[in-house]
Amino acid sequence: MALRDIFRRKSQNSVNHVQKIGAINFFSQFVSRKQYSNIYYWLVINRIFRGLQNVRYCLNDEQTTDKNRMTLAALLMFFNTNLTAMVWQMWNYGFVVLDINERGQWYIVDAGDNSIRTDGNGSVMGYRYVLYSEPYMYLRKTDRQLIGETLGAIDVFKNSDIYLTKTFGAFGILSGTEMGINAADKEELQAQLKERAGTVEAKDQFIISNSALNFHQIDFKIKELQLPEKVKEEVKVLCGHFGVPYDLIPMSGQSTYANQAAAIVDFYRNCIMPLAEQILSLGRYIIKCKYVTIPTSALTFTIDNVAELADDRTAAMDYKLKVAELAKQMREMGMELPEYITKELKEE
Repeated sequence: MALRDIFRRKSQNSVNHVQKIGAINFFSQFVSRKQYSNIYYWLVINRIFRGLQNVRYCLNDEQTTDKNRMTLAALLMFFNTNLTAMVWQMWNYGFVVLDINERGQWYIVDAGDNSIRTDGNGSVMGYRYVLYSEPYMYLRKTDRQLIGETLGAIDVFKNSDIYLTKTFGAFGILSGTEMGINAADKEELQAQLKERAGTVEAKDQFIISNSALNFHQIDFKIKELQLPEKVKEEVKVLCGHFGVPYDLIPMSGQSTYANQAAAIVDFYRNCIMPLAEQILSLGRYIIKCKYVTIPTSALTFTIDNVAELADDRTAAMDYKLKVAELAKQMREMGMELPEYITKELKEE
């Protein structure tokens, strides 16, 4: 069953739906080592998913009539139900495509079942309601592709750390004895070292040769390699890419109340709100194209159930409050309000 079919009828046995494996199993490229990066990736993504659950798309009361509410009811319900799925599609494919069926039901056109075609420039063909991610728009790369090397580095560092700990950091090098190694043997050893030797479990610790050799043990100073710190640095890169403060990740060690409160505000400002704004832009584009009598600004969103944002004022809000206070003082003094203040008050 394609993902679009999910949104055409209600499921009989679940409240949500699994995503296709093809859309999420991008760790399979690391087949030679254990995939420890999965859990680190999920630490970041799960924080975002939980934040998105507090986003609620709604209609602006002042710009929406009862008739408009009925017209936009299906679109509004779809956005509130499928925000996470839309973000997931955008991360994995570089775009999210929406369409509406003959019964007026909105659905996500699943990019994973090859039903979407792009032109030579990467633009989606045959669909009107498309939102592109910024990495795809400017680099023709998906978020999935951009973080691939970072996830690979986490796997290397974590595998090495665990394996060297198991083997006490022992590693062996073989060298020639009396007459040394001839050119052919040296070339063979170099090839074997590049292919087979290493500090992860899938690699060999010793190289076997037909020549007479001496064994020289190399004792790795595991602590000096700072592998756990390197894992943390890569996780910080993941956090930075998605806009998640590192203080919110359980491994950060920065869990004081003050740090957490400030990080949560930063998280919603720089991660959740921008994601919600991106999806909002798609909703407003749909209104502009399909419901031309309704102002696009009728659709908006709020963030609920986040205590840390209760007293949070953005720069725009501070500006509006200052304008309102200035207007009040001018009225009390009997002064005429300038046009720019009148305009700002109307927009409020």
